Amino acid sequence: MVESFTCAPARPLPVQARSRARVERVLDATTALIEAHGVDAVAISDIAARSGVTPASIYRYFPDKIAIIATLAERHSAHSRACVEAGFDTVRSPDDLVPAAQAMLLGYQGVFDHVPGARAIWQATQADPRLQALDRDEVEAHARTIARAVSRALPQVDADEALAMGRLVTGIVGAAVRGAAALPPEEGLHLITLCRDVVLPPTLTQFVARVR
Repeated sequence: MVESFTCAPARPLPVQARSRARVERVLDATTALIEAHGVDAVAISDIAARSGVTPASIYRYFPDKIAIIATLAERHSAHSRACVEAGFDTVRSPDDLVPAAQAMLLGYQGVFDHVPGARAIWQATQADPRLQALDRDEVEAHARTIARAVSRALPQVDADEALAMGRLVTGIVGAAVRGAAALPPEEGLHLITLCRDVVLPPTLTQFVARVR
């Protein structure tokens, strides 16, 4: 949420097409640089050289590097929220919960594996206290999306219990994907497979059986 985000935000983005294109070049350059070198190794001067936008122009829209990273993180978060919402909006019965959670897991893994800069941006949100609130807000948004699906599928479950389950599933998925990201590819894939086939199904089916 805005009130929990304490680092300097990006200034209002430009309306003119030429200026918007300049900002997009800055964001694209930052993504490429942090993916190649990590967040800490990238300076505004590097972003300027890569994007062809002068440091002075960059500072017109972003007060510092963290504000650029925050803008990228917010974009990833918005995409992630939309995907999780779309997946869990299809849940209508208890039997739908496991496939939705498995799809969430594989979707997250796909983002880390295939979306440029996603892993580096996530690492930045963990390392910088000013960005941690963004990650917490995303995790809580996913938990609430899952809680709404649980409430549709199991109307007898009270709201607090549904939210607790949403937080548990989100935590399991996040831990698996982030753990896999730290491993060699084959070991990471094995971890994801175990989570998909061994951890998520019994977690949700036992919950369903308990509340029925």
